[in-house]
Amino acid sequence: MNILDRFLRWVGRPGQRVRRCGADRGDLKSDQSGAIMIAGVFMAALLAAGVFYVIGMGNAIVYRERLQDAADAVAYSSAGVHARGMNIIVFINLIMAALLAVLIMMRMLIVMLGIAIVACGICIAATVFCPLSGICAAAMQPMVKIEQGLIKGANKYEKVLDKVLPALSGFQKVVAITTPFVGAYKGNKVSKQYTPLITSGMALSPSLVPFVPSKKKLGLPVQEMEWDKFCKKSAELAVEHGMSWIPGFIRKPLQWAAGAIAGTFSGYFCGGGGATNIQEVMDNKINEQVNEGCSNQKKDCADKVKSGNSYPQCTGDVETDKKTPCMSKYCTDLGGGLGEFNTANCKKDGKKTAEDKMKDSGFDPKGGGISNTKNKTPKDIWEGADHGSIWFQVFGFTGGDEKWPRNVDKGLAVATKTGQMPKVEAGWGNWRFAQAEFYFDDKGAWSELKKDCMWKMYWRARLRRFAVSGINLGQLGLGKLFDVMKKYVDTKFIDGKVSGGTSIILGGLGKGLYEELADKLKDTVVGGVGKGVDSALDGWVMPSWEVIH
Repeated sequence: MNILDRFLRWVGRPGQRVRRCGADRGDLKSDQSGAIMIAGVFMAALLAAGVFYVIGMGNAIVYRERLQDAADAVAYSSAGVHARGMNIIVFINLIMAALLAVLIMMRMLIVMLGIAIVACGICIAATVFCPLSGICAAAMQPMVKIEQGLIKGANKYEKVLDKVLPALSGFQKVVAITTPFVGAYKGNKVSKQYTPLITSGMALSPSLVPFVPSKKKLGLPVQEMEWDKFCKKSAELAVEHGMSWIPGFIRKPLQWAAGAIAGTFSGYFCGGGGATNIQEVMDNKINEQVNEGCSNQKKDCADKVKSGNSYPQCTGDVETDKKTPCMSKYCTDLGGGLGEFNTANCKKDGKKTAEDKMKDSGFDPKGGGISNTKNKTPKDIWEGADHGSIWFQVFGFTGGDEKWPRNVDKGLAVATKTGQMPKVEAGWGNWRFAQAEFYFDDKGAWSELKKDCMWKMYWRARLRRFAVSGINLGQLGLGKLFDVMKKYVDTKFIDGKVSGGTSIILGGLGKGLYEELADKLKDTVVGGVGKGVDSALDGWVMPSWEVIH
């Protein structure tokens, strides 16, 4: 008997072996205890597969949530940049308004002093009937000096504004056009923080395409502000902040009056050209006088040439020419009773002479340096942008690494004959998208908010449920139609009455009231009919849809 047989016999002895639980207590060869181990091995394999399955599901969920989080972050961060760009434009608007408000206040002081000087002059002339004639006589000279000083100071200050305003306005254009691209860069940069799961991320918005669908739109949904509106708002802000110590019930009417006067006569108070202003009235008067004078000279030229007499050329000095009959310097005697008159040169020189005399008198309705308003205006909200529409939206897109959630597949490769990872045709959904918007954070209807949204730094950003709608082509088209009609009425009726000089003050203020009523009518019709048209367009061309993610 060998050693192994002896050991087995010893182990199989009932007295020597270790006691075990179970019914079978025979020899080792016939012992069946522990048979459950066979089932346990198969169960362990099943449990291991279940663990791998749970881990795989967890990785898939984490992958998808991480991918969506990245898309949300891309959209939100880019929208935040857009909102910051809008606030920068608002801040520059306020700076430009503050600079122009100084000029407006100077002009208003000049007007008030002018009225006081005229009143004192009348009082002095009517000494018997005016008890303040002595005070007026003493105050007349100082007031005239102050007025002349303010006129010179205002003209010099206007020349400074003529350089500063274009620079600020140009910077606003740069901000409006480049901000969307900065937002796209920011979105891409944020997506890199989600590596290695995220392989690509980008932010897109309609603001990336400037001058579309309208040439007025500058990247961000802003456009150039009308000069009259800018002048009016500057005057209102000057009273609102410069006279904040005055009770509100008094300050509000003053604010309205200052805005109405400055907006109506923007050519005088703010410089540049408005549709209706003192400069326009003065130009019309000068043209009438020059045309009448040249017409009289032409008739005189024809009469003197036909008379056959010889007349010397006029010197241009009124007193000298009165003493000696002379012929206009624009008149040429061709002989034989024929003459020629140069009307173009007569009008040209006549206008220049009138303008020079007006400047010598200290009155310059055109203002100093701001002879035009091109490239000098702040920015207003774009007329085609409706709050919450697609023009305020930013979309984020992210792509992920599909291999990352499949790392668990390496465990499954152990059970394969070749040791290779299994090939699964089903995709994980490598792309996720999100939507955010920049918005004006204030209470009220958009028709009212848009009047002040470019004067308050209330622009914010927020996430939204993904939806593609609100192009607002119907409202944009109706708005342009209203603008054409308003311009026609403006030119045909309103400006004609005011430019005639029959009622400058009443006509100007009447125009301001007309423009306010026209804007309200436009908002009502466009907001009602236009939104219905846009709803139909959205449902036909690009149906409004949402993606739940």
